[in-house]
Amino acid sequence: MRLPGLDAPALTCVEAREIGTPAGVKPVVWRLLTNRKAQDADAVIELVDWYGARWEVEMFFHVLKTGCKVEALQLSHMDRVERALALYMVVAWRIARLMRLGRTCSGQVISDRQIGCFTVDFAS
Repeated sequence: MRLPGLDAPALTCVEAREIGTPAGVKPVVWRLLTNRKAQDADAVIELVDWYGARWEVEMFFHVLKTGCKVEALQLSHMDRVERALALYMVVAWRIARLMRLGRTCSGQVISDRQIGCFTVDFAS
């Protein structure tokens, strides 16, 4: 789509609809605007997958900022900031994964293997 009279980048509009929704449930409809071209169905599917991944990233940083409160860290040396972020990013990733499992595996038993476990040695 090109807007007349403007020297703006071309936009691709993709409408993705959820299929196979249960009776009485309104399907999800996404309307995506992007500067990426989608010439065929595979390219459109890739754009929708990218958009879906974007929400995973958004959720990760939301957990990192609000759950782990990394913006409140008052560390004075960069090596300390890097170590703290390395730890908090793992924690945020695990919390985000648990949130995703809770949404996608509702009503199912989740095994220890799916959740995983890690330990941190603060002495080193």
